[in-house]
Amino acid sequence: MKSIMAIARNEGLSDTYVQRRLSLTCLSPRIVEAALDGALPLGTKLADLLAVLDHSWPQQEAQLELDHGQGHSLGITETVTCVARS
Repeated sequence: MKSIMAIARNEGLSDTYVQRRLSLTCLSPRIVEAALDGALPLGTKLADLLAVLDHSWPQQEAQLELDHGQGHSLGITETVTCVARS
């Protein structure tokens, strides 16, 4: 597995840029599904998504005011807190 520094160097990007984008893999699956479906709350920005990453999935969804009726097709019941590390 390549390090964040190696990925950044190979892609011509800063370490910080790559790390912040990789941290999006810790978003709640319901948030990801809503983003892919174009169903995030109106006005949601990348900064909003990055701001909720240190929280559990239900807390992320609550902070983004995601409709809890969305995402049930995933069948996800487990809550995970994810912390990205460099």
